[in-house]
Amino acid sequence: MLLLQEFDLEIKDKIGAANLEVDHLSIIERDEDPTPIQDYFPDEQLLQLLHHAYWAVKSCMIEMEKTGLERKLQLHQLEKLTLEAYDNSQIINEKNKHFHDKMISMKEFSIDQKVLLFNFHLKIMAGKLRYKWIDPFVVTNTYPHDAVEIKSGNIDKVFKVNGQHLKLFHESSVLEGAAIKQLSFENPTYTAV
Repeated sequence: MLLLQEFDLEIKDKIGAANLEVDHLSIIERDEDPTPIQDYFPDEQLLQLLHHAYWAVKSCMIEMEKTGLERKLQLHQLEKLTLEAYDNSQIINEKNKHFHDKMISMKEFSIDQKVLLFNFHLKIMAGKLRYKWIDPFVVTNTYPHDAVEIKSGNIDKVFKVNGQHLKLFHESSVLEGAAIKQLSFENPTYTAV
């Protein structure tokens, strides 16, 4: 009734013969209701129901406490595994860094030493037969952190480059005019054993 107070309702009542639906329902004859509503409830059933409800709630609470403890234990184990995985990843990263740092060769250059410069500008040129190392340069000065100053022999220009882009120039040990032995790779001859 309180919910209907929000609306402006006007209820009209039809009396007797004007209200056919209600009149028809009131004319129907019925036998007694086979399942009458029982207003009484025995005290024994009430006590038994309360007793079952109490133990159901109590067992539910015990199970909730047990599951809460299990959940805390699982979260603790998960956190422990996460920390262990983080530590393992740190160890692997350190090993990889050590491995790659070991592969970097520490090059020490001395003044007036001949070196070749890596030509990284020609990487865009297609073909396998391009030169990767440029003509020999002469080391004029060395700086900390692998920086080297080199001088070009052709144009007398001085460059400061990273030492990792340099490698030693080994001059040919073959003297000019020396006899060079030629090998023939034609059909080989085999001897029977």
